[in-house]
Amino acid sequence: MIARLAELGRRCWYFLNRSRFERELQDEMDAHRAMKGDAGPRFGNALRLREEASDEWGWGWLERLQQDVRFGARLLRRSPAFGVTAIAVLAIGIGINLAVFQVFDAVAWSYLPVRSPETLVSVSERNPRGANTSFSYPEYAFYRSRTTQLSAVFAQLYGSIDLNEIPAVTAEFISANYMSDLGATPIAGRLFGPADERAGADPVVILDEVFWRAKFGGDPSVVGRAVHVNGHAFTVAGIVSSSFTAYQHDSTAVWVPIVHHAAAFRGSTLLDDWSSKGAVRVYARLRDGVSMPAAQAELAGLAAALHRERPGDTPVGEWLELHPAGTYMPPDDANRAAVGLVGALVLLVLVTACMNLGGLVLARTLGRDREFALRLSVGASRGRILRQLLTEHLLLGLLGAAAGSAVAAIVTRALAAVTAMPPGLRPPWSWRASLAAVVLAMLASLAFGLTPALQAIRPAATRRFRLRSVLVASQVAGAAVLLIVSGLFVRGITRIVRIPLGFDYSQTLQADPDLATHGMTPAAADAYWRRVEARVRELPGVLDAALTTLPPFGNRVAINGERAVLYGVTPSYFATLGIPLTRGRLFGDGEKGVTLVSESLARRRWPDADPIGQRYQDATVIGVTGDARTVRVGEFAASECYLAIALADMPQAVMVVRTAGRPRDTALTVTSIIKAEGAGLTPFVSALGDALEDRLDGPRRIALIASTLGLTAMLLAAIGLGGLIAYTVSQRTREIGVRVALGARPAHVAAAIARQFRTPLLCGAAAGSLLAAGVGTVLSSELFGISQFDPLAHGGAMLLFAVVAALGALPALRRALRVDPITTLRHE
Repeated sequence: MIARLAELGRRCWYFLNRSRFERELQDEMDAHRAMKGDAGPRFGNALRLREEASDEWGWGWLERLQQDVRFGARLLRRSPAFGVTAIAVLAIGIGINLAVFQVFDAVAWSYLPVRSPETLVSVSERNPRGANTSFSYPEYAFYRSRTTQLSAVFAQLYGSIDLNEIPAVTAEFISANYMSDLGATPIAGRLFGPADERAGADPVVILDEVFWRAKFGGDPSVVGRAVHVNGHAFTVAGIVSSSFTAYQHDSTAVWVPIVHHAAAFRGSTLLDDWSSKGAVRVYARLRDGVSMPAAQAELAGLAAALHRERPGDTPVGEWLELHPAGTYMPPDDANRAAVGLVGALVLLVLVTACMNLGGLVLARTLGRDREFALRLSVGASRGRILRQLLTEHLLLGLLGAAAGSAVAAIVTRALAAVTAMPPGLRPPWSWRASLAAVVLAMLASLAFGLTPALQAIRPAATRRFRLRSVLVASQVAGAAVLLIVSGLFVRGITRIVRIPLGFDYSQTLQADPDLATHGMTPAAADAYWRRVEARVRELPGVLDAALTTLPPFGNRVAINGERAVLYGVTPSYFATLGIPLTRGRLFGDGEKGVTLVSESLARRRWPDADPIGQRYQDATVIGVTGDARTVRVGEFAASECYLAIALADMPQAVMVVRTAGRPRDTALTVTSIIKAEGAGLTPFVSALGDALEDRLDGPRRIALIASTLGLTAMLLAAIGLGGLIAYTVSQRTREIGVRVALGARPAHVAAAIARQFRTPLLCGAAAGSLLAAGVGTVLSSELFGISQFDPLAHGGAMLLFAVVAALGALPALRRALRVDPITTLRHE
């Protein structure tokens, strides 16, 4: 070890003082040459002797690397057009990948801004019938009081409240240990404590800093004062720093202890209702030294004990699962699939860029045959030339990565805007991003430079020029995949906009007072809805009103084993939404044991029989309605079953109202009626058109990102094709001159050049179409019924690519057609 360190020190000493050692070596060689004189034998090649001495000193390889870098830089300066084009192509490919890596780094690898995020877990229920990510409050309290493997268990429930007559304020009902355990910092007042959860404690709230400054002018004296939550007095306990909510998509404005839910929503039975599964999200923290499997084993035993105590409230075989919750994107299977798909699509852009640049580099490298032949003739080895070429390509890759870093900054801002990324997720530059840039540069350098370099050092007689065709086919395939996938997304969105959904949403609004949250009994809810519906129908401009258990375009859905959506509705539901009755009759008010089915469900269930009179969902089919895609808007066949709304469903019911004018003009009046008929209610009232826009917002963003990637790949491929055609024209100048001299028409010359690229273009397009169909299969749930083999998406993408590629090749073809045969032949 000491000898190795001494040798390393000696080499470092030489490298730092190599100029002095080289001068001393030159003086010694001059002295030996003078001693030999003219009569002595030849001294030898002085340059080779100096290089051998440098190798003995141990840093010859570094000097040769410096020489190669300087030589590569000179070549780029001599060919500015090639250098700018190559760096621009690499900057786009590397920059887009680097931007996505930064977002992924911030989302998946960065911890939440909370205390000890690595020990934070989320808790979910699983049983033989399915999974549930939320619990009832009594279940949460049961597990919290009995666990020994978890150091803290806390609850969370979102809601909407009126605060000092400010409507629709986002509130978060939490356990008292929630904020303190996650490390929230009060900038005034205090956080919640155990005393706030004791029986008889005064109801308190904590305000978010941003909300406090916007609505209370940043007045610190608000702490200790009373505010009114849904008309009930609460005391402001403190103000929490906005950094606590910076990572949340819907920033919370107010926090309330969950034990005061009934104080905010008069009549709420949340704390005692074992049947309210799906209400409370549960998080926990692993105790020091406890593994996740050990904690899950304890919770499995507790779940079995709970079933023994309350067999009617928990299904047989239920168990609990823990999932890491300390990052923005938990590492579950769905997230892994989404990241893998996005990564593959983005990587296609880089692959297309590398294949594009590979063609340009191949053309440029094969044009340096004379240089390589000269270097071989004076003693250079093929390995030395290969190292020179790889160094040039690595230099190009690093310059492309440096430019790509600037592109990544722009793309990252654009992604943040398009995806509505919360401020806490805006990814800063990190050492991992720098490492990713270097790795991408090296991979790109090998991808576009290795094969052309190996091709260049082969003897001209043994070269195979199939590589050029492979590069063309690869970049066409990559561009085709992205173009077709983006076309599928656009087609899916267009389908929803243009194809009728089977009901009228443009003149309809929905109102959800969330009666269940307020603890309203089914009988009270039924009486409440009768009063509200009667008053709403009397409003000017209201054409009809009805109740349903599933609001159109909402998040609630009930599906049976045949994938049919089950609705509970009142008889006027069909007239309110304009759903036609095609056969049979509607059920009457209060009629039980009967059902209506959609045409698609009737055709699938009874293809050769009359559906009227058949039994379905333990009810008799009395009518068939037109298909109405109110929940799953992207399906061609709307399999929907309508049952008369049951009394037990009244607390979960939502009202839909059909208006003669704009629904927004009636929304405020409907809201006031709902509040007047039920004290303390905070209804959510919105136009169905707005709900549809919200449903399509995510797919539209995905379509925009996919379209941008597709257009980028297409432009890169067009640049590559243009460069290859230009190189082909330069290599066939003499042939073109002869053809023109013999009377060939311009069209014939252009066809002869294009014929060379016909096969790789067709093969690349076919491969891209098949790959895009595979990607479309994975994305089928986001395509709204569009087939992955949709002819318009595939054909439109190919046509667009053909037009852009032709425009990219046009300058080179024009130069070919302008070749002067006399000048060409004279030059030859």
